[in-house]
Amino acid sequence: MNQIRKGKRKAILLGLSIATISLFILSVFNLSNHAKYNGSPRTGHFVFPRLSQTIDKAKIIRVRLGDSSYTLKRRQVGGKDWGMIESGNYPVRPDRLAALAEGLISLEWGAKRTTDPAKLKLIGLGDPSNGGNGAYIEVIAQDDTVISSLITGRREDRLYARRPDETTAFRLVGDLPPLYTREAWLDLNIVDMATDVIGAVRITDARGESLYLSREPG
Repeated sequence: MNQIRKGKRKAILLGLSIATISLFILSVFNLSNHAKYNGSPRTGHFVFPRLSQTIDKAKIIRVRLGDSSYTLKRRQVGGKDWGMIESGNYPVRPDRLAALAEGLISLEWGAKRTTDPAKLKLIGLGDPSNGGNGAYIEVIAQDDTVISSLITGRREDRLYARRPDETTAFRLVGDLPPLYTREAWLDLNIVDMATDVIGAVRITDARGESLYLSREPG
């Protein structure tokens, strides 16, 4: 009787061992397939590995959108001040520009998402040159060569990108400042003072015509 029980126990343990090994092999196979589908030789690498050494040589940063575009240009060669060409070379916010530069330098390729051109617009990567919903960024050097270029897009809180000459889309690790509102780049903090101390303002245009605004004390 003891021998029969021992035999049954061994059979049960053997069956459990085989089932465990089978589940382990299946899980490894599924993880391998998942990695093969979502992985890429680029995954985990910087999008622009040499940009940190060349960003100081940039003269222009151009952002193309489906319905409009804008151009940020260094106001003096070697200077730190930038302006927006489409707004009469109006000064650009330095904090926003620094966030863009730091963001581009630190971006990494994440998991691969799709290679189907028809699905690119679903993650905001439609070519803006053809009316698509992506944001095409170009960093241009003093000699007018393109240092780096990328089409980026967002879906919810996730950032995606692809190279302009490719249809392979990736999720990105990192972040960029908002690109779709060009007015957000303009430095509109003209006077650094509390508004309650302003008693009057005179505005004069290029023709010499002026407008005087005043308010009662308090």
